[in-house]
Amino acid sequence: MRLLMKVAIGLLIAFVVLVGAGLLFSARPTPITGVDAGSLAHSVKSTDAVCRESSDGNWHCALEADKADTQYEVDVGWDGCWEATRIRGPVTRFTPRGLSGCVDIWDQLQLENVFD
Repeated sequence: MRLLMKVAIGLLIAFVVLVGAGLLFSARPTPITGVDAGSLAHSVKSTDAVCRESSDGNWHCALEADKADTQYEVDVGWDGCWEATRIRGPVTRFTPRGLSGCVDIWDQLQLENVFD
C-alpha cells in the first residue's frame, strides 16, 4: 500500500507541475517562442496594425484610423510585455498617445483569423 501511495503522490505532483507550466506558457509564451511582427501587431491592435523590427532591434508599429497612420515605437520586454509610445501621427480615441499590453498565446495563435 505504501508503494501505491508514493506512486499516486508522484503522479499528482507531476500533473500539478505540468498543468502549472502549461498555464504559465499560455499566459507568457514569448520567453520560449519569441515575438514576431504578426503576434506583436495582433497584441497591439489586432488586425489594423502593422509592426516591423528595425535593424537595431527596436519595434515600430503603425495603426490606421480615420484614413491616417499613427506610428508607435514599441519597447518589448523579455516576457513579451510591451509599451508603445506615439512618435508621429494624429491622436484619436483609436490611436492614443501610448499603449501597453503583453503578447499572449492568443496573439501567437491568432485563431480568429482561421475561421474568416
